[in-house]
Amino acid sequence: MAAWRRRGGLGPFEQELLDGMAAKGYAPEFAQRLFDQISGFGEYGFPESHSASFAKLAWFSAYLKARYPEHFLAALLNSQPMGFYGPSQLVQDARRHGVQVLPIDVQYSLYDSHVCSAPGSSRQVRLGLHMVKDLPRASVGLEVLSDYQAVGLSLDRHPLSLLRTQLAPLRFSTAEQLNQACPDRRLARACGLVTTRQRPGTAKGTVFVTLEDETGSVNVIVREELAQAQSQALLQSRLLGVYGVWQRDGSVCHLIARRLVSMNHLVGTTMSQTLKTRLAEDIKTAMRARDSGRLETLRFLQAAIKQREVDERTELGDAEVTSIIEKQVKQRRESIQAFESAGRTESAEKEKSELLILQEYLPQQADSAEIDAAIADAITQAQAEGAQGPALMGKVMGLVKAKLAGRADMSQVSAQVKQKLNP
Repeated sequence: MAAWRRRGGLGPFEQELLDGMAAKGYAPEFAQRLFDQISGFGEYGFPESHSASFAKLAWFSAYLKARYPEHFLAALLNSQPMGFYGPSQLVQDARRHGVQVLPIDVQYSLYDSHVCSAPGSSRQVRLGLHMVKDLPRASVGLEVLSDYQAVGLSLDRHPLSLLRTQLAPLRFSTAEQLNQACPDRRLARACGLVTTRQRPGTAKGTVFVTLEDETGSVNVIVREELAQAQSQALLQSRLLGVYGVWQRDGSVCHLIARRLVSMNHLVGTTMSQTLKTRLAEDIKTAMRARDSGRLETLRFLQAAIKQREVDERTELGDAEVTSIIEKQVKQRRESIQAFESAGRTESAEKEKSELLILQEYLPQQADSAEIDAAIADAITQAQAEGAQGPALMGKVMGLVKAKLAGRADMSQVSAQVKQKLNP
């Protein structure tokens, strides 16, 4: 009847009811009074099934409010906005009934309001951060990645578990699937966070990479030819996809890489760190892994950064740290050339290993097309500003270095600039 009233559907039944009752011998006044009573009930009445449902909810609510007032309050606060009563009224009523309500505290509050009293103690509810206006709940992904930024690990979900739905269409197997079930010499593909890169001097240029996902680790072998051809993906990827052949010898398993793909775009900027923070974390990782070669290189770099900060009495940002890394990269390249010219292969390999480690901390390297375009733009700009003769070379290099800092070998760029200015 309530639905009929809202739609104006009860009116047509009035005359039908009056006529029918008159035909049955009822007085018109009685029939009209009966219809008026039916109409009046339609203004507030609803079915018995609704009444029973509301009564049940009212009974449960009353029981919880009487026996567990602190839990009842926390639940209602976390369900806002709802009902007739707002947070202020709920809190005031709870305080009148013996519940102590504690204020929002960045050290103790969770996102939701929660009961914080121990059994047998006074009833207490700590207000949650959700009550701070315009403060959204952090996504699971953001919480996990923030953990990795702060301490280098997370006790929550692994980052790869958050990306699994995006990786599944690409048919990347998990570490567990590969290590437990993939047969020998089968084509396979894996994707994970790069936790280690090692290039031992005795490995003839081979790079050993460890990928980590939510189920375990995959050991990847990258031969020298592939490492050189895909050095950018190998060195710059924090999230790396590897296509190759699975090699199994008993319990020892490796993925022999045939193609490398950077998957950094799936991670996004939330995993970005300052270079100094990343360096400090990687030093700890190298210590735990007892990787003496990597540890020595990273500590030498960290010492150079700290010395610069002491000398200049300032804290270095990523740009200044990058310049230090570039300088050390240049030194390694010069040493490699000198050792190879002198026939000291072992020393040259050691320098190459250190170079590989340092390059991990440089921005994604520019390709030849980008370098050519940067040089052409710089020459055009320098000439438009009136630079000539020896000054033109310096002006062009300054413009190119500002654009490609940390992303190209400036000695090679300098040679290209000279060739273009003096064809």
